[in-house]
Amino acid sequence: MTFRLRLLLTLLLGGSGSLYARPELQVEHLDHSAHPVIELRLNQPGLRTEDLIVLETGAGKSAEGRLLSTLPATGPLHVLLVLDATLSLRPRAFALLKKQAGEIVTGLPEASTVSLYRINGQPMVLLTREKNRSLITEKIQSIKQTGKRTRIYDSLYAALSEGRNSVESGTRVLAILLTDGIDEGSYLTRDDCFELIGISSQKKIPVYVLLFDRGRDRALYARLALKSGGLIESGTVAGLKRIRTHWETLPESGTRVRYESRLALEKPGLNFFRDPTVKVQISLIGDARSAERTYALPTGKWISGIMEKENLGLTLLIALGLCALFLIVVFIVFMVVIALRRPVSDAPQPEGITETSASGPLLSESAPATPTVVGEAVNDDLSPLNESAPIDPYQIYIEQEKSDLLREGEPGPYRISIKDYAYRMLQNALREGKAYRSARLRYLGSKERVYDLFLDSTVIGRGPLANIHIQDRQMSDIHARIRKVDNKFIIYDMLSTAGVFINGKRILRPRALFDGDSLQMGSSRFEFEGRKISE
Repeated sequence: MTFRLRLLLTLLLGGSGSLYARPELQVEHLDHSAHPVIELRLNQPGLRTEDLIVLETGAGKSAEGRLLSTLPATGPLHVLLVLDATLSLRPRAFALLKKQAGEIVTGLPEASTVSLYRINGQPMVLLTREKNRSLITEKIQSIKQTGKRTRIYDSLYAALSEGRNSVESGTRVLAILLTDGIDEGSYLTRDDCFELIGISSQKKIPVYVLLFDRGRDRALYARLALKSGGLIESGTVAGLKRIRTHWETLPESGTRVRYESRLALEKPGLNFFRDPTVKVQISLIGDARSAERTYALPTGKWISGIMEKENLGLTLLIALGLCALFLIVVFIVFMVVIALRRPVSDAPQPEGITETSASGPLLSESAPATPTVVGEAVNDDLSPLNESAPIDPYQIYIEQEKSDLLREGEPGPYRISIKDYAYRMLQNALREGKAYRSARLRYLGSKERVYDLFLDSTVIGRGPLANIHIQDRQMSDIHARIRKVDNKFIIYDMLSTAGVFINGKRILRPRALFDGDSLQMGSSRFEFEGRKISE
């Protein structure tokens, strides 16, 4: 059956076939390293060679690919491992929890990746998409129990957010929660947990729950696990075995297709300098849907096709042209090297230079070097900032602080002069500030809440990394930061979109907070309350 006849059959049958109710057809991965044999993965499971038509188009030519085989495909596996490390777990149960986590990692398929989350005072990402089994196991065993504020829902939400990105890239994802089920500090509520069920079901991320110790709220976690397509078990050897058996028997997520490209076997033409991009269109017989993907034809195959198909004279002409181009490039490089090796003494000496050395010209005492100035900071040993860098040094500092916070506190590479500038801005704010014995932030919303500012650094925003989490669409994920220095409280605007206002005025630099100050971030209002040291 010719391609046109098969395509006409596809259009006539339209969506009457059994495949019509299935989701949109997508090519999740294409591998052309063994060209002309090409392997791709479709998101539709259960397909056969007689169900498919592959058409390739490139360089103004089209050819139908020869289908070789179709096999079930599960795709790569990404495991989101969320461990409870708070003191609500008894030491014996915590040791068993870490042991079970290590066995989960050991039993994963070879190509699997693991993201490790620790439930603590705040969601903490320890590893992201790591393949090294020994490193993952070592990281699990190094986890210590700290804090009593268990934030299970917040940590699970952060893990599922990462899982959504993996699902969209064609990776198979599952989440495993190991906990005693006691949640006392999450900003998300039990009702928000049902939203997690919707996220898991929609993105096809099954959640498996292993409950240890007392195992509170089992009914809630059972709904989360079962409705997402996962399983809930007690933290025992038998429970872990049942969970592993369950995820190993999940249905295939797609079909792996292998076919032979015939486009490269056609006469490619003389103009091989044009972009040899090939478009692959794969269609289902009896279904109007199709999926597309492009790949670059390997240059070696492209040129060898020309040499096989064209006569010898034209092939030699092309080869001579390439040789001439190569010689021209070599000559240009040679001339540039000669120009760079020319002695410095041949060039005229500019005024103020009295002497040269092996490392270059030296400045005389009458022409001192001009120091680099960044903001108000002067440092003779620093080179100037790049032209593409923002003009405001404080903005550079805040951007680096923000990125460091997202990377869990890794040191940033910003320049010493920028840190010096930010340090002096902090000193100015401290001079203006007033010391308090303790302080808190009162949220003046529909439901009034009070937050104690006992941390050295408190982040305010609507993102998962915020210590004070506010559901306000006008707030940024990391909106503001309050630092406690010498019992004085300094607020920073972390380059938020809506800004930070104190008593109706927007702040552009770090500002000290005083008792009774009115703050506005987005559409949310707060009041700062400071308790005097003498009280």
